[in-house]
Amino acid sequence: MSHLDPTYKQWIFDLKEKVRSAQLKAAVAVNAQLIQLYWELGKNITEKQTAWGTGFLQQLSKDLSSEFPDMKGFSVRNLKYCRYFFQFYNSTFGQQVVAQNLQQPLADFKNIEKPDYDLQPHGQLSAPDEIRQQAVVRIPWGHNILIFTK
Repeated sequence: MSHLDPTYKQWIFDLKEKVRSAQLKAAVAVNAQLIQLYWELGKNITEKQTAWGTGFLQQLSKDLSSEFPDMKGFSVRNLKYCRYFFQFYNSTFGQQVVAQNLQQPLADFKNIEKPDYDLQPHGQLSAPDEIRQQAVVRIPWGHNILIFTK
């Protein structure tokens, strides 16, 4: 089909770029929702585990896996990661990591809008849960695990 009209070739090229852009935006949105779910799970686990004891994570894993059999991420190991994730980014060190990353440009992520963060003096962030949550949703779950386990 090398004899195709040049305007058609440009149009199909542009259309392919739009499809790729939409796919990337969808993947970023799915990642953001997953990270927000893991943040909430980690927060809730942190709040509830002391009251419900050591078998709590095993029971939670069993109950969530049973209710959502097609969904991964409810193993005891991943639930522990959710707890560590929340605790890490809820710490002073985690706040500093997020503050440093917020100052870096998002030039490589042309299709992602940079959120409007309110940085406070000394790298502290306002509205801790919401701001950290928004900042870390830009990082894939596997990369977050590497960050808070190192």
